[in-house]
Amino acid sequence: MEGVSTERIVRRRSLRIVMRVPLYINPVNAPATDEWEPVETLVISLHGGMIRSRQQFPIGTTLDIRMRNKQRFTRGRVVWTRAGARDRGFEIGFEITEPPGFWEIKFPEDRWTEADHPVSTAAEGGTSYASLPKYIPMLVRDFMTTDLTILREDDVLLDATLVFARSSLRHIPILNGKQLVGIVTERDLKHYTPSILSGIPPDEYNRLMEATPLSKIMTRDPITIEPDKTVYEAAQILYDRRIGCLPVVEDGEIKGIITTTDMLNLLLQLLREKGLVPPGLAT
Repeated sequence: MEGVSTERIVRRRSLRIVMRVPLYINPVNAPATDEWEPVETLVISLHGGMIRSRQQFPIGTTLDIRMRNKQRFTRGRVVWTRAGARDRGFEIGFEITEPPGFWEIKFPEDRWTEADHPVSTAAEGGTSYASLPKYIPMLVRDFMTTDLTILREDDVLLDATLVFARSSLRHIPILNGKQLVGIVTERDLKHYTPSILSGIPPDEYNRLMEATPLSKIMTRDPITIEPDKTVYEAAQILYDRRIGCLPVVEDGEIKGIITTTDMLNLLLQLLREKGLVPPGLAT
């Protein structure tokens, strides 16, 4: 067995958290003129994370990584990659190559396998393994969408129609100043928009689209949630009230929105993490 070590291997397995942290990435050897790609973080750990990217990076690629909402930088090395579901780009796993602490999150101590990793326990006067917490809260602020498209209550049907036509959005928060006063959904718009097939004259159709304020069709005083509430609480409200979204409000100002689509995305990630995806369907 020449050249084969019989030393016991110690493997570090950091706790992983399903969490969205908006990032920008760029290969370290990319030209300075290249734009950084905004990416969605799906899972993080003390030593790395998993992102969804439009482009595929070969294993071993070193990425410059920075947070979108904070001046924090690090570098990561691609350790695995796979095609995402349908047209969702690529899922990429990376390890952080610089000292840990980039996420500004206090992770529980690493789990270890194949070798003892004792920590002192004063009460017992001996050693034991560090126990992991049984519950780590997932907060609304970590999963909500913060890149919002908003309209004002004196904007009109045509404005909302154009927003929905140009995007995949299904809910638009309506503000008066900085205060949330309502929500307009695609269903609201279809209900109140006159049908051209009804025989309405074009001039009358245009007049209604340009003269009907959103304050007349919006859902007033929508149910909201605070960013520090748990995802479980948000899901319970969405289910109990049979609604499609919850505006996230803090100190009277809208900070984001969390929707049933966000919840389904989280469910898919958790199913993958738990290994509960049927054979042949994993992507």
